[in-house]
Amino acid sequence: MIFLKLINILYWFMQLVKLFYASQGTPSEELLSILTYFVLVVIIIILVISLLMAIGQCKLFRKAGKRGWEAFIPIYNIYTLCRVTGVNPRWIIIVFVLSIITTIMPSISILGTAASVYFFILLAISVARSFGKTDVYAIGIFFLGFIFYIILGFDNSKYLGPKPMKDVIFKDKLTANIDKKQ
Repeated sequence: MIFLKLINILYWFMQLVKLFYASQGTPSEELLSILTYFVLVVIIIILVISLLMAIGQCKLFRKAGKRGWEAFIPIYNIYTLCRVTGVNPRWIIIVFVLSIITTIMPSISILGTAASVYFFILLAISVARSFGKTDVYAIGIFFLGFIFYIILGFDNSKYLGPKPMKDVIFKDKLTANIDKKQ
């Protein structure tokens, strides 16, 4: 989630830079070097946060009886998290498709944002419940997942099985536990 927020900040920053270029003409070398360093710092922050989340999810998956390496593969780690918590994996496709649509038609970006926020709230609450934590802990997972996944992965909490939050969109009882090896 933080990865998407940082990418969004970077996108809007680049839009401001384009606006500045359009009004000022060609940029100076100092401005270009500042922008280059800014982009590099943002990329490093994204990589560090992604690595921390993957380490926490690796431990989390091992607690749930899954393989730890699944946490290091983008998108597949979210699918595995859906399987572990019982959240419908169709949300991954919906969020992905809506993000592509909002890239093409920014006027409906509120729809993609709302779906993404709903999915990640659903996932955060389901993760917290599946490992015996409260919904307040899910707030921490939602906003500071890279910290709370590490805490959850390394603490002594036990995996209680899939305990998904009630999904108001997909009301069917389709849980993501395709392989009921738990």
